[in-house]
Amino acid sequence: MRIIFEMRGEPITLDEMLQKVNHYDPRAERLDRATIEKMLTELKDELPGDISYDDNGQLLYHFPIIDMELRAAEHLRTVQRSEKGLGKIVFDSEK
Repeated sequence: MRIIFEMRGEPITLDEMLQKVNHYDPRAERLDRATIEKMLTELKDELPGDISYDDNGQLLYHFPIIDMELRAAEHLRTVQRSEKGLGKIVFDSEK
């Protein structure tokens, strides 16, 4: 998941993911190809994600929802920083 988020859901092949996962942290458990493929297939359904093919016919796992969510969060942070406040808070105890 960390790699998918760092890549903002951009397309990645199984081989690329295998390399990134197993070289990310030398202290972490090394995962085999079948395990990573199973994880990516499950994540494709959960996040959701897409599967397509590159020019060489290799499967590409793509998670566009990650980029959309991260962009939305960045936009909200920008808007919140640019607002000077919500205005006066008015209490009405008559109701």
